[in-house]
Amino acid sequence: MSVTAAVDQLCALYPQVHRQTLTLEEINQYLSEFPFQLSKEFYDLYLSTNGFDRAIQFFGFGEFYRLSEAIETYRACISERGYRANWFPLMAHEESLFIVVGSYQQEIVSPVFRIFPDDFELYVTRNSEPRLHFPSLTELLLEEVQSYLRD
Repeated sequence: MSVTAAVDQLCALYPQVHRQTLTLEEINQYLSEFPFQLSKEFYDLYLSTNGFDRAIQFFGFGEFYRLSEAIETYRACISERGYRANWFPLMAHEESLFIVVGSYQQEIVSPVFRIFPDDFELYVTRNSEPRLHFPSLTELLLEEVQSYLRD
């Protein structure tokens, strides 16, 4: 399944969500300042929806960022010791952030990691690494679909 199909499923489950999209040019403009590439899956997500209205609380508490909000969060975190320059936030969940990792060349999928700001210092020496939470953005979105259907 694709990110686009997963977004479509979420929007069908949450009809109150006001779906906005970005163009490829808008995404490229937003991301032009970054020294890394984000995955095709990431681009597909923001071509399908520019985040989600607060109507969807991912996993009960999570707020998925619009691209502009993700960039603001990145800028706030980048000055923190231990936050790596290629970590890009997707959503806030309780006291943590879900992130994807940028790379020198564009990948197909984006594994999603969960980090805790209180642990940034642990990442300085690389003795600790963020925990892989989902193998892809698609899996993250599908888990929210499944969570909705279970409740």
